[in-house]
Parts: sequence; C-alpha cells; structure tokens
Amino acid sequence: YRWVFDNPDFNRWRQLAESRLLWIKGDPGKGKTMLLCGIINELERPITVNGGNLAYFFCQAADS
Repeated sequence: YRWVFDNPDFNRWRQLAESRLLWIKGDPGKGKTMLLCGIINELERPITVNGGNLAYFFCQAADS
C-alpha cells in the first residue's frame, strides 16, 4: 500500500484543506480494502497524537 503515498493525486488530496473525501473504487479482488487499511493506519497516527479525529467507512454496493 505504501506506493499510494508517492501518487500525485493522493498527495494533492492530502495537502488540500478542502479535500476531505477520498473515494477508492474498483473491481472486486483488486486490493481496495487492504490499500485503505494501510492508508488509515498511516493517517491515523499523526492525527490522533495531535488530538484530532479520523472518520472512515466502507461501503459495499451489493444491495441496490
């Protein structure tokens, strides 16, 4: 998952204060959940140390 921290689009999202939604989508079995678990772990540390909050949720589009 660490490759995403070198991605220009991800870094733009991370640096812009008005960017508060990161949307990851893709076909089943592509590793989205593992990617997000790694991203959450990396982002959560500095935020919670400084007294902030990080909110996230996972959606499954199986139910119309």
